[in-house]
Amino acid sequence: MTRRLTIGSTLWRWMLTVLLLALLFSIAPHGFASADGSAVTRASEHDFDSLNAAGNDAAWGIWSDGEVMYVSDFDDDKLYAYDLDTKQRISDKDITLTSDNDNPRGIWSDGKTIWVVDQDTDYGTNTVYAYSLSTKQNVSSLNFEMQAQGWTSATWQSSPQGIWSDGNTIYISDHFESTFVGIPVGRAGIFSYDYATREANPELPRNIRYTGLHGLHDLSGLWSDGKTLWAADYVDAKIYAHSVAGNRHVPEMDINILKDAGNHEPNGMWSDGKILWVTDHEDDRIYAYDISARTVDPSLDKRNIKPSGIW
Repeated sequence: MTRRLTIGSTLWRWMLTVLLLALLFSIAPHGFASADGSAVTRASEHDFDSLNAAGNDAAWGIWSDGEVMYVSDFDDDKLYAYDLDTKQRISDKDITLTSDNDNPRGIWSDGKTIWVVDQDTDYGTNTVYAYSLSTKQNVSSLNFEMQAQGWTSATWQSSPQGIWSDGNTIYISDHFESTFVGIPVGRAGIFSYDYATREANPELPRNIRYTGLHGLHDLSGLWSDGKTLWAADYVDAKIYAHSVAGNRHVPEMDINILKDAGNHEPNGMWSDGKILWVTDHEDDRIYAYDISARTVDPSLDKRNIKPSGIW
């Protein structure tokens, strides 16, 4: 009997040890774990650290065609252009925004047209403005207003932030829970629009409502590889991951190293499938992170027009 108890106790201790080790190794330190346990790491050699010297001292949204990095500036009301490899300014590629587009946030392009989210500070109509990359002129016929949709009939996007599209659906984040005389009229979350018509898509499975996620109401930039949609939270200094198909939080794919990097107020994001760039308007820098250790399918990202990573 004594021997049986000893063997049983040893077996239980061994099983408990294995379970604890499996849990520990499934969590990548300071990053996120993928199926093979790999993690996101800093890639400071790819940082953009000369934004302030260029006068781009209110950086927000970013997008690149693989050669030129465009950076929105909500004080100067224009898109600054930089060489993606050398990080040097290419001022002749700058895009001056229209007078109405005076509070630019997130930006995204299909390679021909670049869309710029504008947040109306007077709580008027929020608009996404379109510009031709070749002529650098506003294409007013492609502008669209962010419409009421989703969780209540009174809901509108009161504080739009990031933008991303897969070529079928346009996703726009909103960070603000707003009220008017005590009535909720704005909802934090990620809203969706039809890419072809730019009409609101009220189907709830397409919209991501942020509840139960650390009070996640401070959304900013968006980026996706077509399977996972990442949303930056500029208060948590963290990037949350969601399954595009399953419309659910995927905590093991969250990116948690921003605070350690000094990237305390993350805003816009863009990636070539290898390096993920994240702006921080407080220190006028674009931080770089290596995400190549995990599996990415950039062929699903319609923004990856001229990839310098993988295709």
